Amino acid sequence: MNRKVLRYLLRSLGVLSHRFNRWALTKDPTLSPANIIAKIDLQRVDEGEVTAMIEKVIREQIGFVREQKLDAVGPLMGVIMKKPVGKLEGKQVSNLLRQQIQKVLKKGKK
Repeated sequence: MNRKVLRYLLRSLGVLSHRFNRWALTKDPTLSPANIIAKIDLQRVDEGEVTAMIEKVIREQIGFVREQKLDAVGPLMGVIMKKPVGKLEGKQVSNLLRQQIQKVLKKGKK
């Protein structure tokens, strides 16, 4: 398999971070596509783990969330996406984060 094709496929699956891409595909040209795939974990994080991670980040940043409301989604996305690099789908995280922030804000109003 061509390295450019492999890079495209892994990026489209959301499992190839920029940092890994730079290391694996340019610093070590001796790695075969099979070795590259073996070096990374292609398993996605399940929704329960993502939700737990989001809840933890919101708890740690509760003041920021209450102050910024839904505007906190962007900054918190950055924090969350750094956790398990390359394993999370941004769309999934964004939706779950938005839902969790809305729950927190509803509880705060009661």
